[in-house]
Amino acid sequence: MIEAIELEHRFFERYPYLIVDAKRREEIPASWAAVPIAPIFLGNDTARCPLLIDTAAISAVERNALLERLATETAAREETFVSLALTCAKSFARLRRHLIQRIEIPRYKEPSRQFRYFDPGTFIQLPDVIGPAGISWLLGPIDAVAVGWLGEWQRYANPMHADADHFRLREHMDALLAFSVVNRVLMTQRASLRGQQDWRDKANATRAIVDHALATYGLDQRDDLIAFACHAWQWHRAFDSHPTLQTLLAKLAAASPEDKLDYRQLTTHLDKADWQKIAEDLHAATTAEGKPQ
Repeated sequence: MIEAIELEHRFFERYPYLIVDAKRREEIPASWAAVPIAPIFLGNDTARCPLLIDTAAISAVERNALLERLATETAAREETFVSLALTCAKSFARLRRHLIQRIEIPRYKEPSRQFRYFDPGTFIQLPDVIGPAGISWLLGPIDAVAVGWLGEWQRYANPMHADADHFRLREHMDALLAFSVVNRVLMTQRASLRGQQDWRDKANATRAIVDHALATYGLDQRDDLIAFACHAWQWHRAFDSHPTLQTLLAKLAAASPEDKLDYRQLTTHLDKADWQKIAEDLHAATTAEGKPQ
């Protein structure tokens, strides 16, 4: 269940545990006793790990100041200091152990990777990507998560799904790897997105565009996929069906590794007038066919 919530005076009573990204580490007072959520495979290299804070250890004055800061950042549609706020009946130590277990993505015959579920823009996509059983598996003892993103706060409740124990994150590896592409594409549109539901909708549509680029043209480089998806959003969702793009994509398909061609390089030869012509042709074609643009 997802619902809108307010940053009211009892916020930290309802969501006493906070996750703060490593990039804000220097902004956390030492007295807050923040501890890293660090997977074992990193050893002592925890500088890039998020931190967990128990607001019960923070003075009332500091909590009020933090709440005001979050309200100001939210009103300005900025990324908030707090990545996620958590409700959990278990102890701080038990919660941290669970978060550590979930932050590691084991990979067969490859180094483990960090699962950045704590990124707000990533977390709000997870219900659509890993489903209710996956969310229950991810949250475990956590009852609910409050997420501040795009000028609003929403509560994501643990669905307590019966199949959570059978969930396997590795079965969703392709979708997890696509986050680095999808999030970068969405950030180019961040200013125009109306809220978290709009972000989720655009994320789902972007994943479809990325899947199409992979399946149809074999594009598998991150920056190529980002460029392809951005072109789809900027010019026309079916931009690649235009003869100009079909010619370029055919050239790319026929290239050998020695040619060192990629999608980004080929499309740099198209200027704004070329792109506008592509969009106009496709809009005209869909209008003539009586289809929605």
